[in-house]
Amino acid sequence: MVEQLITDIQESKPSGVVSAKFHNTIADALLQMAKAARGNKKLKTVALSGGVFCNRYLTNRLVKLLKKNSFSVLFNRNVPSNDGGISVGQAAIAAKLVNREQ
Repeated sequence: MVEQLITDIQESKPSGVVSAKFHNTIADALLQMAKAARGNKKLKTVALSGGVFCNRYLTNRLVKLLKKNSFSVLFNRNVPSNDGGISVGQAAIAAKLVNREQ
């Protein structure tokens, strides 16, 4: 992928084309990882979380690929997928620990 990106840039391919190739490659790699997990662990649901999924193009592409390959897909809608989501998770864990001690 990196070699192809360098070639495309050297050949002055439009930045949108280079970007799409990069993101499509990442989406396909993540799909292949999900397929491997399904094969090894019988997983059918994929949860997408983290700052990388703030990238709408990548997220939409990956969700489409996963659904096309019969995966259920979970992703953040009401909680930010970046550091804001981490904070919500930390607060949830703290609340659970506090409630456990009472």
